Amino acid sequence: MAQRQSIWNRARNPQSWISASAPTASGKTFLVLQWLIDEMKASGATIAVYLAPTRALVPGIRAE
Repeated sequence: MAQRQSIWNRARNPQSWISASAPTASGKTFLVLQWLIDEMKASGATIAVYLAPTRALVPGIRAE
């Protein structure tokens, strides 16, 4: 949980780059998608492009 909070806090800084490596099912995709949704709401954007890092993630992301 602390790792997720650290990543989330760094994602809030528009001047930083983030690289996260964690085990499968640790919430990496959730964090990225939640950050993207929050940023879209804050900016009023209506279109976003998310490139899935693996083909295996595409069906789950599409469903969300």
